[in-house]
Amino acid sequence: MSDKVVMHRRCVAVVAFGMVCSAAVGATPASADGLPKAVAEAQSLSRGWISPVLGFDAFHVQGLLVTKSRFYFTSVNAKKGEAWLFKLDRRGLKLLGRRDLAIGQDIHPGGIDFDGQAIWVPVAAYRKRSHAYILSVDPETLEPRRRFEVDDHIGAIARHGEFVIGVNWDAEDFYFWTVDGKLVAKKKSPTGVAYQDCKGVDGYLACLGGGKLDWIDVKRWRLVKRFAVARSLAGSPLSREGLGLLGSAVFFLPDDGPNARIYAYRFSPKPADAEDR
Repeated sequence: MSDKVVMHRRCVAVVAFGMVCSAAVGATPASADGLPKAVAEAQSLSRGWISPVLGFDAFHVQGLLVTKSRFYFTSVNAKKGEAWLFKLDRRGLKLLGRRDLAIGQDIHPGGIDFDGQAIWVPVAAYRKRSHAYILSVDPETLEPRRRFEVDDHIGAIARHGEFVIGVNWDAEDFYFWTVDGKLVAKKKSPTGVAYQDCKGVDGYLACLGGGKLDWIDVKRWRLVKRFAVARSLAGSPLSREGLGLLGSAVFFLPDDGPNARIYAYRFSPKPADAEDR
C-alpha cells in the first residue's frame, strides 16, 4: 500500500475540536490479495479534520476513545513506569484529568473501549506472553476497578455484547471473557494483522493496525471490510495506535509526545456484506 498523502489545509470551525485544520486526503487502497470478495477493494476514508497538537506530552500513545463530549486515551511512560489514562474536552482539547493506572510492574495500558458506563482498559507487563490486569474505569472520576487478571500480555480490549474481548501482543490471539473474567473462547486472528486498538460495533470488531482499519464479523470470525489509511503530519501511519468511533466518524491518534494530534474522518461503517448476515 502506498501511504503517499496529498493534503490541502485550511482552518475551519468544527464542533468536535474548535478551530482545526481540514485536509483532503487521498491514499492508494490497500492490497486485496487473498481477501474475501466483500473486502476485495479497500475503501479510502474521506474528508479529514486535524486538531492542533494536544499541548502536553502524550508519551507513547496506545488507545483512543471518543464520546459526544470527551476524548480519552491511554499512554505509557516506560521511563517512569507510568500507565496513563487522559481525559480531554472535545471542543477545546482542554485536559480535564489524568490517572496513572500502573499496577506494580504492569505499566502498559492498551487499546480501550466503552460499554456505556465504564471504560475498559488492559494494563499489562511490557513484554510478550506476560501478564495483565483488566480494569473498568469511571469516565467521570477516572477511578479504576480491577475486574480480573490474565496470564498473557493484553494489548487491547473491546466490549461486544456480553463479552470482554482481549487482544494479545501482535494480536495473535483474541480472548472472549465474561465481564467477571470467565474465559469463554480463545481464537486465532482471522487476519494476521498486529492490531493496536479495537472497538465492538453491532456484531463486528473494528480493529486498527498494520496500515489497516479492518471490520471483523464476530459470529463468522472473518474479515468483511477494510479501509485504506494514510499518514499523519508527523509521518506516522494513521493506523499506528489509537482508534475512536462515533457514528459515521472515525478518529485516529497516531503520534506520541508533543506532536500528538487527533485526526477525524467520515466513512461508511456498514460492512459490505451486512445484508447477507
